[in-house]
Amino acid sequence: FPLLIETINALIFPEYNYVIYTNKETYEKYSVNKTFNAPNVTIKIEELNSDYYLEKINPIRELNVQRGEIYERVYSVKNYIEVIHNKFKFLLNECNSEGNVIWLDAGLFGTSCHDRWRDYMKDNLVHSKNFLDKIFQKIEDNKFIMLRGNGVIINYEVQDRINKMAGGPVKIIPGGLFGGTKSKVKEL
Repeated sequence: FPLLIETINALIFPEYNYVIYTNKETYEKYSVNKTFNAPNVTIKIEELNSDYYLEKINPIRELNVQRGEIYERVYSVKNYIEVIHNKFKFLLNECNSEGNVIWLDAGLFGTSCHDRWRDYMKDNLVHSKNFLDKIFQKIEDNKFIMLRGNGVIINYEVQDRINKMAGGPVKIIPGGLFGGTKSKVKEL
């Protein structure tokens, strides 16, 4: 959490408005409202475990673990589809506010990357207002933007589950920054 605080704080500038989504446990445990206490920061409580995850996916995972399965990477994406849906839902929620909206995942810039990459990104690229200004300029120019990596290769069993959940083949592409004009976000 200290790394997350450092990453988020480095991206907060008075010229922009921010919404931080967190769950109740994290909110209370880390006093999120005090940690990010600024007039341009709104904190919203959202529990990410949907009924589908709690009733369908997690019982399968728990049963497989009880049976002795130890390949935990299989479950690192146990609720990946839900996470993707939540990111889009949160982005849509913010379309009711003023201006354009982006989803900026702190993991991309500090909490889920190698220390050297994080330090390089911090010192040279992302921890500046210029970085955010350029993102919003790209939105003005293109109406919608996203960072997109290569497809993620995952376990065949998990890929099959995700394909069944989605009703067809799904290519998982990581992305920690996307957004656009309110009208384009709503359209997509």
